[in-house]
Amino acid sequence: MKNRPGKFNKKITVTSNASTPILKIQISGNVIPIPGIFRYEVGDFKVKSQNVTFRKMQNNTVKTVKRETRNDGDKPITVSFENVPSYITLNAVPDTLLPGTKGNIVAVYDANKNAKLRFNNDIVIMVVDDGETKQRGKLKVSATILATKPKLKGKK
Repeated sequence: MKNRPGKFNKKITVTSNASTPILKIQISGNVIPIPGIFRYEVGDFKVKSQNVTFRKMQNNTVKTVKRETRNDGDKPITVSFENVPSYITLNAVPDTLLPGTKGNIVAVYDANKNAKLRFNNDIVIMVVDDGETKQRGKLKVSATILATKPKLKGKK
């Protein structure tokens, strides 16, 4: 699956007029990302992926995801975030990314604070500041929030 590293599981149903009229096929695997490739850039600030995906999570959980970053410029860079919903926390680590060094964007998604059950997609603005110029880019944060299943009590 192009540009989508991680595990996948796809099911296909084939209907035909053959002796077996319905056939179910399942394909699963793991797409390994190519190391060292930074696919998104805002000026000299590079991020491995513009997408921060939390996948499926229960509505009473908190998850953390990291995205590797790099400063390809010759000036220190600071990154801040705008338009961040209350249920998402974003931090650039370290606070100041020195020239030629790597860091991370650390994203925390608190499903307790998001009342929407289903697929959620938020666009957050990254502000990249090298001391002279501020440039803006988009970071896409998504999660599928599922209702917590109640625990069933066994028969006595």
